[in-house]
Amino acid sequence: MPVEIAATTYQLPDGSQEVELTHNGQTTRFTAEGLSEYIEALAAVRANLLPPVCLDVPGGRSVPTQLDPNFSTAANEMVNGSSLYFRHSGFGWLGVIIPFDKLVALNQALGTQIEQAKISRARPLN
Repeated sequence: MPVEIAATTYQLPDGSQEVELTHNGQTTRFTAEGLSEYIEALAAVRANLLPPVCLDVPGGRSVPTQLDPNFSTAANEMVNGSSLYFRHSGFGWLGVIIPFDKLVALNQALGTQIEQAKISRARPLN
């Protein structure tokens, strides 16, 4: 069941914005930073609820995506792998820590996609 939230955005004299959200008759006003903090708090609550988020990408419904996101990576010695961060315009920075075995699998999967993209790019369009 989709959640219905009414949102009204207000322009402030300093050029920033605030949003007023109304859900189930309750109205709350947030700054951009305050809304980001609230989203993070909701994510922390969801992470502790059962059932957990499905391990597979859900079929038959839309998943929030970001075209051409900024990203950052760093070696992560604790797991002999990598820390990977993506910037999403709605969720902010999302980070994952990838242990070595899964890092190798990710590298192989992306390598395959890169090779396929090279072939597709080399083909004439007509």
